[in-house]
Amino acid sequence: MSENKKVKTNEENKKIKETNKKIDYKSELKKSEKEIENLRKEVKELKIKNISLEIELQKNINDFHEKAKTFQSKAQEEINKVKDNLQKHNDEVNSETKKYGAQKLVENLIHPLNNLHLAIESGIKSDNEAIKNYVVGFNMLYNEIMTSLESIGVTLIEPKIDDKYDPELHESIHGSGTRISNVKSKGYKLHERVLEPAKVETK
Repeated sequence: MSENKKVKTNEENKKIKETNKKIDYKSELKKSEKEIENLRKEVKELKIKNISLEIELQKNINDFHEKAKTFQSKAQEEINKVKDNLQKHNDEVNSETKKYGAQKLVENLIHPLNNLHLAIESGIKSDNEAIKNYVVGFNMLYNEIMTSLESIGVTLIEPKIDDKYDPELHESIHGSGTRISNVKSKGYKLHERVLEPAKVETK
């Protein structure tokens, strides 16, 4: 092979290698562009999903606000009814009848009051600030109702853990010991009469 042919062959090989490099570069570039495009699509989808979640969260908060307002309004109506009924009882009855005239009314309020108290305790533990703010209002309502009931002689039976179990004041829903190990709900008395014993567990 002549020297000229060798030189020509080397140059051709060099050009082929350079061409192959360019092709590889373009291929890698296209691959990178496709990956970037896929990432952009994923980011866009995540943004859309995030917006949807924010909208849903706001809707849930708004729904809770509306329900809370409705509950607050109804609770206030019930408080007014209770006050009116209590006043009527105070005006119409006397002696022993006056002393226990509101018993049926109080008994009908016990379970709703316990449920409200449990809801307040649950709301206090929530991480949602909006719920915590409404719990403050519910707690005020609860205290106002209790103040009204206390004015006619209603008192709470509030046992503490390790107190001695008293069957006259407490109802054991678990265990048969002589000491209280857990308090499930408060009890209620009207003057000296137990309307609802405190629910407890014993050890």
